[in-house]
Amino acid sequence: MDVTEQLHIEEGLIAEQQEEDEMEESVQLRRSVRKRKPLKK
Repeated sequence: MDVTEQLHIEEGLIAEQQEEDEMEESVQLRRSVRKRKPLKK
């Protein structure tokens, strides 16, 4: 396994993580809309 292969794998993992985060955010947004309360962080 060379360096470029490792980079591709790491990029893939990062992309998957970002997609999961976006999905969680959209779910939280939908919940907050149902409650009619703004999200506070």
